[in-house]
Amino acid sequence: MDEIADEVRAVRVDIAQKAFTIGQLVDLDTPALGMEILRAMHESGKESWSAPNMAAHAHASVNSSQPRVAGRPLHQLGSLIPSVISEGMSWLIAGGLLGPAAWSSGAGSEWTISNAGRSALEAGTSLHVEARRKLSQGLHPRLRDAALNNFERGNYEVAVFAAMKEVEVALREAAGFGPDKYGRQLVTDALRLGTGSFVISAETPAEQEGFLQLFLGAVTAFKNPSSHRTVEYSDPDEAADIVHLADLLLRVIDREVANRAAAAADSDDARA
Repeated sequence: MDEIADEVRAVRVDIAQKAFTIGQLVDLDTPALGMEILRAMHESGKESWSAPNMAAHAHASVNSSQPRVAGRPLHQLGSLIPSVISEGMSWLIAGGLLGPAAWSSGAGSEWTISNAGRSALEAGTSLHVEARRKLSQGLHPRLRDAALNNFERGNYEVAVFAAMKEVEVALREAAGFGPDKYGRQLVTDALRLGTGSFVISAETPAEQEGFLQLFLGAVTAFKNPSSHRTVEYSDPDEAADIVHLADLLLRVIDREVANRAAAAADSDDARA
């Protein structure tokens, strides 16, 4: 975007009937802009808004309260206001904070605040939305039920525990152990160099030891505590990162299972 003149930054504009200056709006990053628009929609008392309707109201507020703003360099407002509204509403829609209204005033596609949007307003932050978006693409199939569903509901402790439990279950299956093996003992007996039944393939013993320590650290730090006490995750970003760590560990297990299957197939071909 071209540099915005000071005269433009000072212009007052109503977004969903809430007053801002252009400078306030353009200085916000996208999540913060989206949350301001969401608050404005809520405070307006209207059940729904369309982007064209919001833009029309915004331009009308400029023209009615500041009739002398026409002309250069304030011509930037012609494209700037719709751009700001589009950016903020697109983020809200992508995050599920707005949903299509079940009614229409004839102004075009109208959007209303969803239950997720109301939850974000109550929390006063977009952190959950941004963290949830981290997990929305390409998560390991084992994590899409308990871990992701609990994360969606804001049950971060349960999401983290469920994710690491899936790592433990996958490792137990791959190593050929029964249910009597769990926690640190399971990881050690599966991945310990020399004696483990499922030592991860790597170029050097030091790297194999690294995988052992990685799994041990993850299970010990993020699964075991929730087995014995309540663990509070106040930062959804942190919880999302731990679920992503579980995703990585599951893919390491999958890779090792595939490597072993390929090696067994090659061995069978050699004997044939």
